Amino acid sequence: LADCAIGVDVRVRAVNVEREFLLRLREMGLRAGIPVRIVQRAGFGGWMLAIGASRIAVDASTAKLIDVEVLSDASR
Repeated sequence: LADCAIGVDVRVRAVNVEREFLLRLREMGLRAGIPVRIVQRAGFGGWMLAIGASRIAVDASTAKLIDVEVLSDASR
């Protein structure tokens, strides 16, 4: 996820974080198999993600642990 550009639609393949944090991300809707749009770069160096109608922020180190496949790239 960390290497993707703003406006890219991706599908989450895996979230490789510690179990306790994984459960929290799942509660927020971030789980393997779901489509996510990268909305903007957050001021703290992380990413703002759109999951359906919801928006969540992930920090840069967490973004590096989220494996995704690109579905479409609106930035091209």
